[in-house]
Amino acid sequence: MNIYKSFTNKEIDLLSKAGITIEDKEYSTGELNHYAIEIGKYIMSQSSKNGVISKATQEYGRILDILGKH
Repeated sequence: MNIYKSFTNKEIDLLSKAGITIEDKEYSTGELNHYAIEIGKYIMSQSSKNGVISKATQEYGRILDILGKH
């Protein structure tokens, strides 16, 4: 599935912060699941102080929804 056009520029920047580069190409379900796991790891690696994990969870919520639907 090609999910590139599903993301906004801000979401593509967020993915980049998590070490994920999304290209305009077809992705397998396995690749999308791998990206979802990597985002989860990135979120959990954030500081639990000052609500950083909660903020990251909100920021990446729509991205995870998109990855989960495909």
